[in-house]
Amino acid sequence: MATRRRRFAFLPILLAVMWLSAMPARAAETRRTTIEPGPEAQKRLQTALIEAEPGDVVELAAGRYEFNSTISLAVDGVTLRGAGADKTIISFEKLLPGTGGEGLLVTGNAFVLENLAIEDARGDAVKVTGADGVTLRGLRVEWTGGPKTTNGSYGLYPVLCKNVLVEHCTVRGSSDAGIYVGQSTNIIVRHNLASQNVAGIEIENSISADVHDNDLKDNAAGLLIFALPDLVQKECRRCRAFNNRIVANNHENFAPTGNIVAQVPSGTGLMVMAGDQIEIFDNHLKDNQTANLAVISYLATRLDFSDAGYDPYSEAIWVHDNRFEGGGDKPAGDLALLKVVLFRRTLPDMILDWSENAALHADGALPAELRTVFSDNGDADFARIDLAAKIPSPNKVSQDLVTYVGKHAPLPAVDIEPSTSPIHRVLRRPVPQRLSELGLFRGNGAAQQPVEGVFPYDVNTPLFSDYTAKHRFVKLPRGEPAKYSPDGPFEFPVGTRLIKTFAMPHDLRRPEDGQRLLETRVLENTAQGWTGVSYIWNDEQTEAFLAPAGDTIDVEWVHADGERRRNNYLVPNVNQCQGCHATTAGMAPIGIQARHLNREFDYGDVRENQLTHWSKVGSLAGAPRPDVAPRAVAWDDPAAGLDERARAWLEINCAHCHQPGGNAQNSGLDLRLSQLDPRKLGVLKPPVAAGTGSGGMQYDIVPGKPDKSIMMVRLQSTHPDVMMPELGKRLVPEEAVELVRQWIAAMK
Repeated sequence: MATRRRRFAFLPILLAVMWLSAMPARAAETRRTTIEPGPEAQKRLQTALIEAEPGDVVELAAGRYEFNSTISLAVDGVTLRGAGADKTIISFEKLLPGTGGEGLLVTGNAFVLENLAIEDARGDAVKVTGADGVTLRGLRVEWTGGPKTTNGSYGLYPVLCKNVLVEHCTVRGSSDAGIYVGQSTNIIVRHNLASQNVAGIEIENSISADVHDNDLKDNAAGLLIFALPDLVQKECRRCRAFNNRIVANNHENFAPTGNIVAQVPSGTGLMVMAGDQIEIFDNHLKDNQTANLAVISYLATRLDFSDAGYDPYSEAIWVHDNRFEGGGDKPAGDLALLKVVLFRRTLPDMILDWSENAALHADGALPAELRTVFSDNGDADFARIDLAAKIPSPNKVSQDLVTYVGKHAPLPAVDIEPSTSPIHRVLRRPVPQRLSELGLFRGNGAAQQPVEGVFPYDVNTPLFSDYTAKHRFVKLPRGEPAKYSPDGPFEFPVGTRLIKTFAMPHDLRRPEDGQRLLETRVLENTAQGWTGVSYIWNDEQTEAFLAPAGDTIDVEWVHADGERRRNNYLVPNVNQCQGCHATTAGMAPIGIQARHLNREFDYGDVRENQLTHWSKVGSLAGAPRPDVAPRAVAWDDPAAGLDERARAWLEINCAHCHQPGGNAQNSGLDLRLSQLDPRKLGVLKPPVAAGTGSGGMQYDIVPGKPDKSIMMVRLQSTHPDVMMPELGKRLVPEEAVELVRQWIAAMK
C-alpha cells in the first residue's frame, strides 16, 4: 500500500548547540512567540520550544488545544505562558504511545510555566527534571472524568530540581499526588488548591521545603512528607508545613496497588514518614477521618529495605500551634484496630509511631534534639503506638502527651535563590536541510553504501524499534581515532558523526526482498557536546529531509509469522533524542561500547572482529584483544545463557535511562550489565513513582513469578504512562517479552 507521510512547511531550521556561559536567567530583550489554536498548533509549539533561546516567552493564545504527543523543552531560561487557567486549555487525552508518558516534559533551567490548564494527561501532566530554577504558577491540572485509578500519577512533578516555586495552582484527580516535589532542594509550595487526588501535596526525599497557605480537601490524604529507600537523594529534612487548611481528606484511596501512596489510609490529614527536622505549625486540621496528623517510621509500612544509606526513622519533629477539629471517627485500613487497642470511639488528633533508632539512645531514650515533640496545640489529644506491629503490644502504647511536650529551634524560612547553574546560551550553526548535503553515502543513499571515511558497524543486541532494520555507520575526523573504554561509551574526537538509518523490511522472513528507508539519525560530537537530528526519507527513496520537530510515517510489512502488519512509526523530535541519550553529564552515545561492539562484522573484503578492525585501520586507540575485552551476548543467541541474554536486552533497551545519572535515575532502578545488586536490578524492590505502571503489583521483579512483576507489566503495555521504554517504539517487543518472562520465571 502506498503511503505518504504528513508534510509541514518549516522556516529554515538551525540546530541549537549548547555553550555553557554565565548570563542572567532572562535576556535584556524578550523575544515572544505566540501560538494560536488549530491543527498545526502542536507542531508549531514544539518547533518554537526547540528553536527557543534563553529569555524567550512562548505564549499560547486563549483556546483549546488537542495534543497527541509529549511537548518537551530543553532550553534554559524559557517562559511558557497561557492566557489564563480558564482560557488556555491543553488536552493530552489522545496522547499516542511512544511519544513519552508526560504532557509537558522540561529539562531546562530557569523555567517558568504559568496561566494555563492541562487536562487528561495520560501520565504526569507536568514533569520537570534536573532543573535549577522552576516556577509553576497559576496552573490548573485536572482529569475531567473524576478520580480514577487510570488517571495520571502526578499533576505537577518537579524531581531532582533546585529552587522550586509552585504557587496559585489547582490540581484535581491525580492517582498519586496532585503536587509532588521529589528529591529536590529549596522548595516553596504555597497558595495552591488540591482536591480529589490520592495525596494533595507530597514532599518526598527533599531538603529545605516550605509548604504553606494551601487548601487541601477531599483527597485521600492531604499532605505527605516522606523519605523512601533506594533513591538518589536519601533523606527528607528541613521542611516546614504551616498555615495550611487540611480539611476532610476522606476520599477513597484510588492509587494503583503497588505504589507506596496506596498504603496511606484514606482519611489522613498530614503524615510525616522517615523525615528529619520537620516543623509543623499554624495549620488547621479538621475532619480527617483516620487521623488529622501522624508521624511514623518507614517500618510502619512493613516493607523490607536493604538501602544501607537510608534512615527509616522520623527524628527532630516539632508539632506546635496547630488547630484540630473532629477527625479520627472512621479510621481506614489497619488503623481501624487502634480504636480497640486504645479503647476509644475516635482516634486521637496526633499519632506518633513507637519505632525509633535505638542505636542513638542515650540513657534509654533519644537525645532531646532528635525527639518528636508537641506544644501549644490546644486541647488536641495524642497517642504513641507501635504501628510496625500488626497488633500493637500493650507495653508499646501511650496516650500521655506530657512526656512528649517540648520545643525545637524554629527552622529558617526557605529562600528561592536565583539559578546558579550556568544558562545554556544557544549558538546557531547551519544544519543541512538534506541528508545528501552531509556527504555520507554514495549516490542518493538509497543503497546505504558509505563513502570512503564512513565505515559500518553493528552491535550484539540492538535497541528495539518496532521491528525496523538498522544500518549503522561512523565517520571520524581524519587521523583522529576514538579512545577505548572498557565500560561506557568510547571517547570520540570532536567532529565525529554516528549515523543510523532505520528501515522497514518488506518481509521479515526474507530480508533480501528489500526494505523501505524511513529515517536517518545523525549524532554529532561538537565542541559543546553531542547533538542529534533526524532526516526523513521521501517516498521515492531518493533523499531524506531534516525533521527537527519529528513526524510519523505509516508503514506496513509482512511479519515473521506471515501476517501483514501496520504501524504509525514515530520519528523523534530533537528534544526526544535527549530522552534516551541525555545524562547528568550531557548527551552521549548508547551502543558504542566495547561489550556491544565486541563481535565479528563482514566488511566485504574481510570478516573480523570490530574492535580488531577499528584498531587496525586507526579508528580506535587503546583497545585490548577481543578475548580480554568485555562482551555482551546477542539477546537472541540460543547458545548463550538465559541470564546473559535477558540482561543484554535490558541494558541496551532500558539502562540508558535506568542507571545513575540517567533520565530515570529517580526510580532507583539500575539495569546496567555491571550492576550485580539484585535489589537495584528490581528484585523485590517496591516501585517509585510508578503510578498506573505498577499494574497492581508490589515489586519490580518477583523471582519465579513474572505475572506478579511490574517489569512484565511495563514491557507488555502500549499505554503511554505504562509502557517501557516509553520513547522510540509503539509496538510490544513480543520475542523480548518472552525472553524476560523466562528469565524472571527461572529466578529463585
